[in-house]
Amino acid sequence: MLSMKTYMQSSQFSRFGTLTSAEIIRDFKTGDRLCYAFIEFEAKEACKRTYFKMDNCLIDDRRIHVEFSQSVSKLWGQFSRSKQNANEDGCFKSGAPNHIA
Repeated sequence: MLSMKTYMQSSQFSRFGTLTSAEIIRDFKTGDRLCYAFIEFEAKEACKRTYFKMDNCLIDDRRIHVEFSQSVSKLWGQFSRSKQNANEDGCFKSGAPNHIA
């Protein structure tokens, strides 16, 4: 049996474009799947195609819902890196030196 991550990459979602990541969300304590995942595409167009074609479709007798999401952890990583470099590069948002958004 294929893992869910391999299944998503190989059959259902990769037909819309190159996947950069696929993360199955699990319960912190039990490790059980929580029935949702985050999939990241290389191109925005692939993401849009997936949204319009895969939302509300059936996979393994389950109806899926596709939605856009933004990774808070990735934004936080960008913010913290830019904060460390704020004196040399300026604000990560505005580019102004010695300014932190």
